[in-house]
Amino acid sequence: MSTDCRNVRWFGSVLLAVAGVLLLVGCTNSERPSTLPQTAMPQAPAAPPTASPAASTKTFVGTAGGTDAFVAVVVDGSRALAYVCNGVPGSSPAAPTIQAWFNVPSDGTTVDASQPAGQLQLELTDSTMTGTLTLADGRAAPVTGSAVTGDAGLYRAAGGGAVAGWILATDADQRGGLSLDGGGTLGIPTLDVTQTTINFRNLSNVRITKVGITPIPIP
Repeated sequence: MSTDCRNVRWFGSVLLAVAGVLLLVGCTNSERPSTLPQTAMPQAPAAPPTASPAASTKTFVGTAGGTDAFVAVVVDGSRALAYVCNGVPGSSPAAPTIQAWFNVPSDGTTVDASQPAGQLQLELTDSTMTGTLTLADGRAAPVTGSAVTGDAGLYRAAGGGAVAGWILATDADQRGGLSLDGGGTLGIPTLDVTQTTINFRNLSNVRITKVGITPIPIP
């Protein structure tokens, strides 16, 4: 056999061997799982927490028939704070003869409250207040009033063993007094809605708050 023939056969064998290696490598790579990194899908931002709605308050101011007393009630859907007083605030105020605070649970449509000074039973609508004030001596006075806005309403200041209250009607007429922890009552100076504090008797630089703007106080 000539040298050329042997060279041709050797070269062919080499080509076949290389082709086999390439085929084996190709099969191996096709069976190997991909190692490319997986791109994370972007996630939608979390929704912000929903704030609980603030309780809304409604204030009513009226009168107790047959007396000089005013009646003020503030409701927020779960509680009612009411104040009844016949004291006339002024520079030399006389002590009220009718004065009572009532703080009771209420759904905002009815008020039924009792304490030693009397009982207050009311029905409330969006715009009106009707009911009965029964005094400690048994007298029953019909209560009529309406919902109020603006400066009209119920004001309160507490401190030093005393609680001051004012009822401001829509015509700027007032009733109010001072209740002492020991059970006494005193007259109170006229309310000035631009005044934020009071210095009077037991109350020393005590803040005046309008009930309904600040939370309803719970004894």
